[in-house]
Amino acid sequence: MSGWNDCVVVLMDLIGVKRRALDGDSGASALMRSFHRLVCREMAGGLEALDHAYVWNDSVLLLAYVDDRSESYKKALHAADNLKRKVDATAPSYAVAVKGRAFPSSVGLDGTRVTVIKASSYAMANCFEIE
Repeated sequence: MSGWNDCVVVLMDLIGVKRRALDGDSGASALMRSFHRLVCREMAGGLEALDHAYVWNDSVLLLAYVDDRSESYKKALHAADNLKRKVDATAPSYAVAVKGRAFPSSVGLDGTRVTVIKASSYAMANCFEIE
C-alpha cells in the first residue's frame, strides 16, 4: 500500500433536498446550484486544510490529507466545520467524518473530463454506513 496517504474524508449532505426534488419543487435545483457555488467559492478562498472537494447534487465529499500529528486532524475538521456552518446558513445539512487512506495518484489520467475520487472507497463506504 505504498503511496497511500492518511486522510480525513467528510461527507456533507443537504437535508430534505431529494424529497423536495421528488415532490417537483423547482427550488431544490436552485438550492443545489447555490450549494455548488458556495463550496467552490469557499474552497477557492481558503480552507487550506482541505485538499479537494467533490460536489454532486446535494452532497460534497471533502478530502484532507493528514499526518501523524493531531494538529493536522484538528485543522481538517475545523475547516470542514467552517464550511458546514456556511452551508447551514443556506440550508440545513449534516456531515460525517471518517479517518482513512487516500488512493495514490492515478498515472496517465489527464483529468479534463474525469475526476478520480482519491478518497479511499473504504472511508467513503464508512461515511455512507454511518449515514
